[in-house]
Amino acid sequence: MRLAWFSPLPPMASGIADYSFELLPLIAQRAEVSVVCPPIEARFGRLEQRVRPSRRLQVPQGVDVMSPETFQRERDRDRFDLVFYHLGNNPFHEFVHDAAMERPGIAVFHDFVLHHLVDHITADGLRDPARYERLLREQYGEAGMRVSSLRFRGIHTDFEKFLFPLNGHIARRARAIVAHSREVGERLREVAPEAPITVIPHYAQSPPASVAGVTREQARAKLNLPAGAFLVGHFGFVTRPKQPAAVLGGFARLVEQRPDAQLLLVGADHTGGAVQLLTEQYALEGKVRPAGFVDLERFYLYLRAVDAVINLRYPSAGESSGTVARSLAEGRPIIVNNVGSFAEIPSDVALKVEVDGDQTAQVAGHLLRLAEDTGFRTVLAARARTYAATVLDVRRCRDLYLAVAESVAGAPRSPGRGSWRGYAASTSRVSLRPDEVPLVDLPEIRGATNPKDSAQAMSVRERDLPFIEWVAGQTVPPSGGAVAIDLVYRLLLRRPVEEPALRSAQLSLAAGEASRADLIRWIVQSREFREIELVEKTLNRVRLEPGPFTIADGETYVDSANTTERVVEIPWVLSRWKGEERVLDLGYAYAAGYYLTALLGLPIDDVHAVDWSAAPVPGLLRTRADLRALPYRDESFPLVLCISTIEHIGLDNRRYGMEGRGGTSGDAFTIAELERILQPGGRLLITVPFGRRMDESWYVQYDSERWRDLIGTTALRIEEQEIFHLTEEGWSKTEDLETVEQISYGVNAPAARSVLCASLVKPGPGA
Repeated sequence: MRLAWFSPLPPMASGIADYSFELLPLIAQRAEVSVVCPPIEARFGRLEQRVRPSRRLQVPQGVDVMSPETFQRERDRDRFDLVFYHLGNNPFHEFVHDAAMERPGIAVFHDFVLHHLVDHITADGLRDPARYERLLREQYGEAGMRVSSLRFRGIHTDFEKFLFPLNGHIARRARAIVAHSREVGERLREVAPEAPITVIPHYAQSPPASVAGVTREQARAKLNLPAGAFLVGHFGFVTRPKQPAAVLGGFARLVEQRPDAQLLLVGADHTGGAVQLLTEQYALEGKVRPAGFVDLERFYLYLRAVDAVINLRYPSAGESSGTVARSLAEGRPIIVNNVGSFAEIPSDVALKVEVDGDQTAQVAGHLLRLAEDTGFRTVLAARARTYAATVLDVRRCRDLYLAVAESVAGAPRSPGRGSWRGYAASTSRVSLRPDEVPLVDLPEIRGATNPKDSAQAMSVRERDLPFIEWVAGQTVPPSGGAVAIDLVYRLLLRRPVEEPALRSAQLSLAAGEASRADLIRWIVQSREFREIELVEKTLNRVRLEPGPFTIADGETYVDSANTTERVVEIPWVLSRWKGEERVLDLGYAYAAGYYLTALLGLPIDDVHAVDWSAAPVPGLLRTRADLRALPYRDESFPLVLCISTIEHIGLDNRRYGMEGRGGTSGDAFTIAELERILQPGGRLLITVPFGRRMDESWYVQYDSERWRDLIGTTALRIEEQEIFHLTEEGWSKTEDLETVEQISYGVNAPAARSVLCASLVKPGPGA
């Protein structure tokens, strides 16, 4: 196969130039490949200063280089089977962008946002303002016209470029698309639904031979850095989206505990003086050492010298990061934002910072733990190396590129419905030629009356296949027993295993007292699994025969003996959704997994979730906040869900992994906030444990008086209210409050003996 590869090459100051330089020799082992790149002596205007000191174009081994002008000659252009276009926001990619517009090929999006590049080509210096206006108008209509108008009137910031990525003109012309993360792949699927999309991770690049064998101590000596200090590295351009305030603010708190700590800024400062101001603000003079732009050898010396790396980015242009990949390959503990491609790095490989929380405090917490706990640092380093050597292996990525080329070369030029191939597919799977793939007439997977629950199931599995295979492989040897137990808990009970239970089960395995099959049987026979089974069967009935769930008077909920209130309150709440398109759930982070699955399966456009803790749940628009002071505008939601949550607010929640907060509960503050954010006529579906009035350290239990006092502080009116009580036979509806209010929480029951479920309505205008 003959491939043309449009990309900058070193010494052009583009990370993609280094990316191509290392990858291309491996591509050349399997295919004939030519790099299309302008010579250094070409006129780059203002870009001259961004060409590294060497004036010679570095040619990868085994490939030849041609200029874009040479490629345009028909006899040269037609000898290639396929063209790869490597697109990034760096101005050196102008020739790639223009060629991709002229002859469609495989567009490799190193950034999801291309607005910065298009701005450079068209609007900057008024090079082609009409083209800039046309592209914005074609992709965004009237809003694009306004952005263009403001741009040329000088009323603009870089933030608009993130809001209007300006990539559709390239994506929709491409024969196929390559992205470096699932998140970018999914976003590009919305832009170009007809284009086949493959996710190939940004591989972990290798250090130059000149630093082979250099130890941390030797690197510090070469760079004149203190031998025993705790060194934090920030690599790459320093820009405002890289959150310098959070980086320096968090580092300042580290210095309070570790006065020897230093922050090394290895890369040019593009913050317009913000770094210097922050350094002075936090009194970090002498602690922050800017190194400026350095060559690759010196870059790796700094990387070898540091104890930890921090790389925050928000807003994100959908970029991947060669710096992050290099850091992982070097075994450096790394701190990243939990967004975009960085969110896809496993949480036991990289430390995450939530953008919707106090980033400065989170950075400080991570740095302090890394500085104080060398054992944790060692474990994190080992996991980083393993991840880089498997998922980010350069040869694996090479094979995925070739598989994409083979697939596109064998496909008709007019695209059909876009396909999705995640980097989860193993090399052996994706290397099949199109004519070798068996054609099987398989039925379309659809979700009965629920359009959201299963349409993407197979593609998501295909996307994640390598991770599935990798994790499954870890469970095979005896040393993988604890991994297997954890997976069984997550699959069967939809939650992580508690540490004591995990250790007990692993001890039974090691002592030969139980087998893995025994453990699975015990879980399937457990009360908790039976409870999940009951809830899911009930939700399926509601889904197929819509209507509000309840228990008829005098009847008992079948098979519900010895279960928690979840079997009643979850179906009660979810069955009362009435088509609202914007819903808020309170307390999602520790909610049952089967509840979140059911919630996300409803055809709701925007499902928001808020909690004081944080948990990764694809499909939820998550916010971290105190539920007593919600960060939403007045009258934001037509429906709010609050299942067994309000009774914990303001109390000691350490059992949920959160900071203990002794004192009075916060239910009154919370319900006032819920009233504020509900739209007129909007509903609050809420459940609380009910019975004898109790005030414990971590929850309260309501009786009739306490419940009336709670809602009596608001204008919310009761639309519907039911109380359910657990007997020896199971759950039933009750109005016998005198008996129920004598029963304490957890008496002859796994949790609450009674639960109150209510639908509260905020009065509309004039009510």
